[in-house]
Amino acid sequence: MASNTWLVVHGLWLVVVVLVARSTHQRLWRRVLATLAVLLFIFSAFQTQGVLSDDALRYHWDGWIGVHGVDPYAQVPEHETLAPYHVEANGIAYPGEVPYADLPTVYPPGAQLLFSGIASVVGVNALGWKLIWCSVLAILLTLIHRHLRDHERRWFWLVLVSPFFLVHAVADLHLDALMACLTALALLKVRGRQFVFGGILLGLAICVKYAPLVAVPFLLLTLSWRQRVLVLGAVTLTIGLVFAPYVNSQIWGDLQNFLTNWKANAAVYDVARMLLPDRTQTRIALSLVVLVISFIIWRRWKHQPETLVALAMMIFLISSPVIHAWYLLSVVMLLPMAPLRSTIVWMATVGIYAVFVEIYRTTGTWEEPPVLLALEALPVIAAYVIDVRRGPITAS
Repeated sequence: MASNTWLVVHGLWLVVVVLVARSTHQRLWRRVLATLAVLLFIFSAFQTQGVLSDDALRYHWDGWIGVHGVDPYAQVPEHETLAPYHVEANGIAYPGEVPYADLPTVYPPGAQLLFSGIASVVGVNALGWKLIWCSVLAILLTLIHRHLRDHERRWFWLVLVSPFFLVHAVADLHLDALMACLTALALLKVRGRQFVFGGILLGLAICVKYAPLVAVPFLLLTLSWRQRVLVLGAVTLTIGLVFAPYVNSQIWGDLQNFLTNWKANAAVYDVARMLLPDRTQTRIALSLVVLVISFIIWRRWKHQPETLVALAMMIFLISSPVIHAWYLLSVVMLLPMAPLRSTIVWMATVGIYAVFVEIYRTTGTWEEPPVLLALEALPVIAAYVIDVRRGPITAS
C-alpha cells in the first residue's frame, strides 16, 4: 500500500475516534466497532507477508535454532557454525532473508522461549506462526476486555479497528503487542487488588520486551509498602525464573550497540542532538528533562496509577532516540484505561512512518525528511502537554 494511502487511512480513523467520542449512541457504536474489529483482525491474521516490517523473520529464525538446542545469543544468524540449520519455507531462505543477520539477537529470554515454543509446533511456516501468534494475542485481548469497565470498552474497540494496531500488532506480528497486552493486564490486576498476579504479569511483560521496566517505579509509587513488596517480589521472581535457562548466555546480545548507536523516527532527540555537541551530552540532557517531567506527572497524577504509567511511558517514548512505529503499542494498549490525547494523535500521525519505510525500500537508505518528522511529532507533544495538565479525556 502506498504511503499516501496509509496517511489517509490513519486520518480516517482519527475522524471515527472523534465521532465515537461525541456520539450519544455508545452502545450501538460498540457493537459496530466490535464486529468490525473481529473481521479486520481475522483478515489481518492471514496476511503472511510483512507490511512495514520483516522482524517476524528474525522471530522465526531465533525459534528455529532454539528448538534445535542452539543458544540464540551465541552467534549471529549468518555465522558459519549455523549452516546445518539453514532452511527454506514459503519462498523465504533462513537466515539469508533474516533482517540484520550480521547482528546478535536483542530479544529477551521470555521472547526466546515463546519463539522456541511456536517453532517446536510449526517450524518456520509463516502461516502456522501467524495462527498461533494471533491466537495468543486474541486470548490476551479477550482477558483485557473482560477486566475493563463499561465506559473503557469503546476505547478498546477503537484501538482494535485502528490501522496502527492491525498493521503492527496483527499483520506484522510485532512482539510489542504481546508485551503491551501483558502490561495492560498487569495494571488491571493491580487495580483489582490482585497484586501478586499483577506482578507476575508485569514480570512476564518485561521478559518479552524491556519497555515495561519504565512502568515499575511509577506503579510502585502509587501503592502502599505492603502492596509494593507483593508486586515487586512477584516481578523479580518471575524475571528470575524466565531468565534462569539463559543465565550463561550473552543475554544482552547486541542491545548495547542498539541503545548506543541506533536512531530512528526521533524528532525530539534530533533537535537535542543539533543543540548539543555529542550523543552522550544529548542523552544526559534528555534524561534530565524526562526526570523533571516524571516528577511533575507523579505529583499531579499519583492517585491515578494507569494515567501515571501511561504518561510516564509516553514521555520516555517521545524522548527516545529510536521510535519505530510499533514501539507505540506499549502505550496504545493502555488507552482504554488512560485515554490520552497524545496517544490518539500519535496513532494517527505515525502513519508518516510508512513514508520513511517507502523511501528505504526505494533507495536503500533510511531517510527522514525533517518536515515529516515535525508533522508527526509536534501534534503529539502539544497533546502531551494538555494531557499532563488535564489528565485523560474522561477526566477532563
